Amino acid sequence: LDLEPVRRIDGISNGIALLNGLEYCLGLTNLTLLGNSISNLDALVINVQRGGLDSNSVVDVRNNPLSPEATNTAIPFLTNHGVTVYYDP
Repeated sequence: LDLEPVRRIDGISNGIALLNGLEYCLGLTNLTLLGNSISNLDALVINVQRGGLDSNSVVDVRNNPLSPEATNTAIPFLTNHGVTVYYDP
C-alpha cells in the first residue's frame, strides 16, 4: 500500500485513538483530527524524521486526551521542525 500520495486527512470526531500508519504518509500536509481519543503522537514524529511533515504542514489535534509526552515532547519536536500544531495545552 503506497501512502506517500496522501496529502490530507480529515478525521473529526471519528473515535480515532491510534495514528499507526501515518508515519508512512510522507506527502501529508494537512491532518485534522479534532475530537478523537488520541493520546500519542509518535507516528507524527517518525513521519517528520522520514522527511514527511514540514513547514508547509498543519496538524490539528485539539479536543484529544493528549499524554504529557505528546504535549511536552512530540509537539515541541513537530513545531521545531516547522509543523503548525493546534492542540489544547
